[in-house]
Amino acid sequence: MNSNFCYILGSGPTLGDFDWAKANQDLIIGLNSLIFDENFTKANNKILAFHDERFLNEVNFINKMKNIKNKYPIISTKFNSQKLKENWDLEILDIEKYIPDIEIYRQYTGEFSMPSDLLRNAAFEIGVPLALGMGATKIKMYGCSFDYGMDIKKEPDYHSGVKFQSFEHTQESAKNWAKFSKERFQLLLNWCTSRNIEIIKI
Repeated sequence: MNSNFCYILGSGPTLGDFDWAKANQDLIIGLNSLIFDENFTKANNKILAFHDERFLNEVNFINKMKNIKNKYPIISTKFNSQKLKENWDLEILDIEKYIPDIEIYRQYTGEFSMPSDLLRNAAFEIGVPLALGMGATKIKMYGCSFDYGMDIKKEPDYHSGVKFQSFEHTQESAKNWAKFSKERFQLLLNWCTSRNIEIIKI
């Protein structure tokens, strides 16, 4: 495994371009509903990461995490890990305790403050800081679409078809999210370049 290389996988359309066979020896960070993806389940060297607090109330998601048990790491925030323990007796890992490089994580989170709820993007809130904290200097992102949910009022997950009951995006909020995500990605590119970190979004 190349410890300096990392894939971040969302569930948008470009996930279909990802070559699971070639990437099987590299670190793969799957976001959110990748937990339901059969290819992700079969992959080596994987971590499942989620950030959004809405997942704390998604029974299908919770049950899937319980079924995984200790088969591979599940990472989230300190708040989410505490709530899952309190409400569901489910133990997952706190990102700040899991990553070996806490300093670059703190630099990142200090630079990119948390946006309001419906502007959050799992790739930015948990995927990238996790990859950086794991020592990645080259990050390639698949399935991290910035046009998610633009065509209908409430869009199920593009790739897996999983529907989450508590997600609240409308067409207007989805457009705002897409615009904000594109702007934030450009800032992220600049930030990474200044630190000799390469990040590519497919």
